[in-house]
Amino acid sequence: MDDEQRPASDLALTVVPQVGGLVETGDRVEPFRLLDPAGVRVEAVSEFFRELQAAGRSPATLRSYGMDLLRWFRFCWAIDVAWDRATRVDAREFSRWLQAAGKPVRPTGVGRWSRRRLSAYGHAWEIAHKPGFPLAEGGSITVPDFSAS
Repeated sequence: MDDEQRPASDLALTVVPQVGGLVETGDRVEPFRLLDPAGVRVEAVSEFFRELQAAGRSPATLRSYGMDLLRWFRFCWAIDVAWDRATRVDAREFSRWLQAAGKPVRPTGVGRWSRRRLSAYGHAWEIAHKPGFPLAEGGSITVPDFSAS
């Protein structure tokens, strides 16, 4: 169903299963790995982590972004939309869903969650929508295949 046919309220109230995960690898080169519901690495996130590492970001930063991106991917999986085919409406409904679902429970650093979450989602959205990543007809995101390089 495309965005014009799908009622917005359906997405904001979506039940998002706790599938996939972010795993700590114990490897300095790849300290964290985002896995899909089948346990397969999400290569686009691994590429994003490599970019963060190249920019000098700490493993703790990778973990923080990884947890934020896991929520985005889980939402996409729940609404049956590939992350790189999500539209602006999907992103808006994800934001609405975040507000309806509330903040996840964190054992420490509670005050930092919202700023980091917004930063990670905003950064991912910015990457997908800057001129090098054009929108396809119908508003879906066109992202290069990082695995090909």
